[in-house]
Amino acid sequence: MKAVWLAAVLQLVAPLAAAQAPEAALVREMLTISGAEKQYEQMQALMLESMRAGFSKGFADAARGKGVDPAKHEKAQAIADRHMQALMQDFSAEMRRAMPFNRLVEEIYVPLYQRNFTRDELAAMIAFLKSPAGRKFIDATPRLMQESVQIINQRFTPELMKSMSNLGQQRMRQMVEELSRL
Repeated sequence: MKAVWLAAVLQLVAPLAAAQAPEAALVREMLTISGAEKQYEQMQALMLESMRAGFSKGFADAARGKGVDPAKHEKAQAIADRHMQALMQDFSAEMRRAMPFNRLVEEIYVPLYQRNFTRDELAAMIAFLKSPAGRKFIDATPRLMQESVQIINQRFTPELMKSMSNLGQQRMRQMVEELSRL
């Protein structure tokens, strides 16, 4: 009886699974054509560079006005830069280990695109991406991302870093004060 029931359920479910497979294939095709993996790698590189720049600026800001001997400051900067570079390499390796692109595609992008787009919409996206305008869009996207990150870093990061530093110091003082009352 259980075998008959299981067979009946499988007969009902199998067409649904088969119907989803083309959509998953369409999502993968769209991601391949769009250069999503290359964009993912570039975004990781931009994130790491932004972290490095923020760390270096934070270190320089923290050291400024401390009356540190210039030779010691230079050595300290070199040490900080070396450790930051190692941290960035570790972070990059960990990102690739924890979030490999293929895993993101299968566990995140395919289900998201399947929930948010129909087969016809995915087909239309693919057709656009294969068109001259779509190819131009794909080719321009990495440059647009890089330039926008640079502009954001120039215009907003210094103020944000300063305010975050002030907020961090304020919170640290509050925490130390509260802990001292224990």
